[in-house]
Amino acid sequence: MSYVQSTLLPGERIVYEGRVSLWSEGPSIIIGIPMFLFCALSMSAGGTVMPMIFGILGIMVLGTAFIAYRTTELAVTSKRVVAKFGVLRRQTVELNLARVESVQVDQGLMGGIFDFGSLVVAGAGVPSAPIPGVSNPMMFRRMVFQAQEDSDRGGMLAPWSAWSPRGNYHHRSGGTALPGRQARGRSRGA
Repeated sequence: MSYVQSTLLPGERIVYEGRVSLWSEGPSIIIGIPMFLFCALSMSAGGTVMPMIFGILGIMVLGTAFIAYRTTELAVTSKRVVAKFGVLRRQTVELNLARVESVQVDQGLMGGIFDFGSLVVAGAGVPSAPIPGVSNPMMFRRMVFQAQEDSDRGGMLAPWSAWSPRGNYHHRSGGTALPGRQARGRSRGA
């Protein structure tokens, strides 16, 4: 069972699950693979301790990237924004939707190309909470605000699986509404 599922409050449900982009782990992968390959090639040519040290360091760098990728959980629930990082040293960010005032998206050049970036969630009386390396950060941001709007209206937002990768809402009947439209076809302002 995931951390997010294990911490759901009564009546709370997951609206959207985000994930970390593998592209955000690119620097670790770019450093780790050559170190490991250097070790393998040097050891096959009769190398000694130094290549082995590079191999161990390469495995550690790749392992750290893999663990960060696999253990980070990001979710928007009907009541909170939840992020969990780490395994042995767990760090969590949990903000009540009613207290979220802004969600800032930071994307560099590579983030814009490969659709990943950092989110900074700020709330009333709460220090800003950075969430790095989020895949499709604009969709995560949109879902935070959609969940807030839905919470204010007291309605029910469709679960995250009803959203397509492009951010269009899928009707239960199978049709697709335009972005900015709800399942019933009414505009957000209606």
